[in-house]
Amino acid sequence: MNRRGILCLCIGVLLFVLSLRPMQVCAGSVEFGSPYRILVICSYNYAYDTVPDHITGFTKGLGDLNYEITYENMDAKTYFRTADIAQFHDYLSYKLDQVEPYDLVVLMDDTALRFGMNYRDELFAKTPMVFLGVNSISDAKAASEMEDFTGIAEVLDYEANYELLQELFPKRTHYVVFCDSTDTSTGEYNEFLDFAKKHPSLDYSVLNAGYYTKDGLQEALREIGSDSVLIFLDFAMDGDGNTYTKTSGSVFVTYNVGNVPIIRPSASDFTDGILGGYSYSYVDAGKKAGYMARQILLGTDPDELPMIENSVSKLSLEQGALDRFHIKYNQIPEDATIINERTTLFTFYRDHHILSNLLILIFIMLGVIILLLIYANFRRNQMMHQDFLTKVPNRTYLNKKVLNAKENHAPYGIIMVDLDNFKKINDTYGHSVGDELLQQFAGRLKTLTNRDVIFGRIGGDEFMGFMPNPNYEKADRICQSIAQTMSEPFNLTVGEIEITASIGCAMYPLDTCDLMLVSRLADKALYQVKSSGKNDYRLFRDIKMSEAS
Repeated sequence: MNRRGILCLCIGVLLFVLSLRPMQVCAGSVEFGSPYRILVICSYNYAYDTVPDHITGFTKGLGDLNYEITYENMDAKTYFRTADIAQFHDYLSYKLDQVEPYDLVVLMDDTALRFGMNYRDELFAKTPMVFLGVNSISDAKAASEMEDFTGIAEVLDYEANYELLQELFPKRTHYVVFCDSTDTSTGEYNEFLDFAKKHPSLDYSVLNAGYYTKDGLQEALREIGSDSVLIFLDFAMDGDGNTYTKTSGSVFVTYNVGNVPIIRPSASDFTDGILGGYSYSYVDAGKKAGYMARQILLGTDPDELPMIENSVSKLSLEQGALDRFHIKYNQIPEDATIINERTTLFTFYRDHHILSNLLILIFIMLGVIILLLIYANFRRNQMMHQDFLTKVPNRTYLNKKVLNAKENHAPYGIIMVDLDNFKKINDTYGHSVGDELLQQFAGRLKTLTNRDVIFGRIGGDEFMGFMPNPNYEKADRICQSIAQTMSEPFNLTVGEIEITASIGCAMYPLDTCDLMLVSRLADKALYQVKSSGKNDYRLFRDIKMSEAS
């Protein structure tokens, strides 16, 4: 087939593929049409642990719907007073007057729900509303009785947790319910009271953090007996007004509670020390609420969607707590998620014998290859930046140091060093002796290398020192040290040879404000030494002073 035929075939295939592409339709509406406008009012803010999970689940529930979401955060963990709510009302009222009406309002958690209920007619007219994460079942039911209002309540699975505790800890018969006075925790506690009514023989007590100072709360937690189990509800504030995130609250409780199992039905992200339990899944609840919102936006009457009040929970247990209370895998339900689960090499090898051997072989081969590559890379860098004869840094390495200083406008200095009458050594004894002398001289310079100066060979008998952050005192001391190294003769194969060196130094910005002149000025100082009899050093400052005088 010729080129024209191939081109025609490619164009034909492309046109065929394009003809198969479906129109991007979102549940009956074209994707590029006007998106559905959704207003989400959060009781808290995005930094609060549950909010990201709720939002993640909610957007999953919306699916491929064409939508845009506006988030408004009440931050009610900090601003919960009547004046705060009033100020949020004024703020939101102003914003709503500036934009087109929303197609749906989503209320996340209890404070947002009550706000939506109280200002439904004033702010949102007949806009459909969906709520989620609501702990107060009574508020959730009242909202669901309103027109165009539905959602999902945050119902905790106390029954499943009670059965789990009886199975795992049959000798622990007392239950301590730990909560605080916030709306969320109060709603969870009311749910517990409904559960307790169904179990009249249940032995429990209540520890409300809102009634204790921080120190008093620590003491109360430490006094919980070894016959007890702690049912950890939402904890965001103590009686002193100190606030806690889910993580910091967990750390506070686990640090102060002794050898007591901790069940947390309202969270699934456990720190070491909290056993876990059947916990509310914020992602799954958000997903259900998102799907309800999707149905409403696509035309379903909200009143035809009953409120969901079945528990959305999953069993999660933490490995460290399981070990602490000597709970074996065969004691827990098979559907449990083990957080921080421990997998040993022995168990993996035992269960996957053939695969393990293959992996071991692959890892050995990869290790050998990586080591070879590392060594090759090391040698390549060494060859690129090290003088072959003297094994000190070469011109390329020193030039990179200088270039980096220039690019960053950083202070730097250059010391140029030439061996005096080196050509005579080569002519008299041969190049092999000259090379031997260069090697020994480089070795002496290497002993002077430190954080103040790096020496290298830039060619022939020329050596250079790079000084970061130089000053005159430092430069003078280094040059004197170089000269001092020349006081001892060099022991070569042909015997002892004495030789001197000429040294010149210049620095930026001490000697010049031009970054590009430093090397030239150091050479100028060096050549003045050579023209003045050699065997000496000169700082460019000295040249300027002599010229000025």
